[in-house]
Formats: sequence, structure tokens, C-alpha cells
Amino acid sequence: MSGLRRQATSTCRVCEIGAELGRRVEEFGRDVAAAIRTEIDFYKHTRVVTDDELLTSRTENIRFVVDGLQAGQPFDTSPAVTTGTKRAAANVPLPAVMDAFRVGLHYAWDAMSDLASWQPGRISREALIRATARMWQAQDLYTNAMAGAYRQQAMHQVLEDEAERAALAEALLEGRIFDDRSIWEIAQLLRLPQRGPYVVVVAESPVVVSRHFPVSRGCWASVDVSSAWRLLPDLQIGIAHIGSKTAHDALLQLLGRVATTQVGVSPPFDCLADTAQALRYARIALNARDVSGKGHGV
Repeated sequence: MSGLRRQATSTCRVCEIGAELGRRVEEFGRDVAAAIRTEIDFYKHTRVVTDDELLTSRTENIRFVVDGLQAGQPFDTSPAVTTGTKRAAANVPLPAVMDAFRVGLHYAWDAMSDLASWQPGRISREALIRATARMWQAQDLYTNAMAGAYRQQAMHQVLEDEAERAALAEALLEGRIFDDRSIWEIAQLLRLPQRGPYVVVVAESPVVVSRHFPVSRGCWASVDVSSAWRLLPDLQIGIAHIGSKTAHDALLQLLGRVATTQVGVSPPFDCLADTAQALRYARIALNARDVSGKGHGV
């Protein structure tokens, strides 16, 4: 048999393997979904992904592999993109999502190996090797597409969360209701204590806290301060809860170290209803460098 003819025959056998596996996709989907619930800790201990959702996604993902074997055509990675996007939206850890796909792939490989064992004369060693290579190609394409979609969705959620947090912070600092929430409810959403003391901080741009400035929330927590911030075109404004007099002094020292522009800090206050007034004092301190006596310039 010539090389071209042998290759064509092998390709045909790979398609037959895909067709045989394709007839058992629903069965594989049920088995894989059950195995994932048993073998992967995240899926074992949570129901963030329902049984029906898990069954549907596993069945689609196995079909992704076997259809590629059966057709001998480029793999359609759209199911991978869908799975990655949905799992990121549900906050399923990426390693757990990838482990779930590997479980499905191992089931498909075991089934393919069984076919070769049952039909040794029909499925040649060359056909099995080609089918295996296609399966590993499917794994690479699937995991890359899935992980890319997962990271894109996760980043989108982070940006949305930051935008909402900034809008909530602005409403709190201005002392106004936001989405029918009181300033106390807003503070709770921002994970700020319901009672002070607080201070309001106003800084000229370039800002004290932004995605580009090397001061994280952990940095503020290191001086016993929890805070929420809003970036305006020319200013960065924030409210900070200070746990003690020591924390207040540490906050001023931290601002003095990290600020690259002028900063105004309001006097401490205890009630969230006074936040808007404290914002005015912080602006005065920023502009007058504490000439008014109402706040501190940094």
C-alpha cells in the first residue's frame, strides 16, 4: 500500500473512531459529570455550577473533541469560550475548570483505547496514533481558548466591580443616596465600619491611589486604615476609617511618603452624615495648605 493510500486509510479510520465515540457522547457526558463531582474538590463541595449546567457543559466539551475526530476538520473552540466565560462569571477557580476538562479528555482517551482493543484488525496502530495526536491538539486548543475567555471575563468583572465601587465611594463622599441606598448601606457595601473616626483625603492628580500608583488596599490596611476612593479628572478623593490616634498619625506619614502632589486631609469625624462637610474641609486644606485650620496639608 502506497504512503498516500495508507495515510488516507488512516484518516478514514480516525473519522470512524470519532463517529463511534460520537454515538456515545450523551453517555460520556453523564459519566464525566459524575466523575467531576467525585474527583475535583471545588465541584465536590459546592453547587455554584448546578448538576444540569455541569452535564450540559461536559457533554458539549466531549462533543467538541469527537466531532473534530469525526470530521477531520479544524476544531470549533466556541464551546470552550462559552465554558470559560460562564465559569469566570460564576467565580469558579480556573484550575478547577481545567481539571474538569482533563477528566473528560481522559474518559474520551480511555474509550478510544477500548475501541482499539475491541477492534485490533480494524483500528491500526497508525490510526490510533493519529487520533491521539488530534485529541492532544484538541486539548491545547480548548484549554487556550477557555483560559483566554476566562481571563477576559474575570478582568471585565474586576473593572466593573472597581467602577461600581468608585461610584459608591463618590455617593458616600457627597452624602447622597445611590440606587436607593442610604450612606450607611453604601459604607457597608464598601466594607467601611458604620462608625468613625474617619477622615476624608483629597489629592491633586497625579493621584494618591489609582491603578497606576503603587499603593494597594493592603498598604492602607498595614496602618490600620480601611478606605474607599474615587478618581476625578483633576483630583483623587477618598474616605478612610482610622482605628486609632496611632493609625491617624500613620496615615499622615504614609501620605507624606507616597504622595507626589499636594494632599488635603479633613479633621477626624465620627458620623457618616458629616462626610460631605469633611470633603469640603479636605478641599480647603488642599488649597490653603491648612491656612484655614480646618484640616491638614500633606
